[in-house]
Amino acid sequence: MNLERFVGDDGSLVLITRYTCRTTSSPKDDDSAS
Repeated sequence: MNLERFVGDDGSLVLITRYTCRTTSSPKDDDSAS
């Protein structure tokens, strides 16, 4: 995972990691992510 490259001074890394986690996670996680 090259999430580091997405790291920005605005903390975009959090968004990237969260998005990736939600996408790779099961549908159940989607409900929690919401």
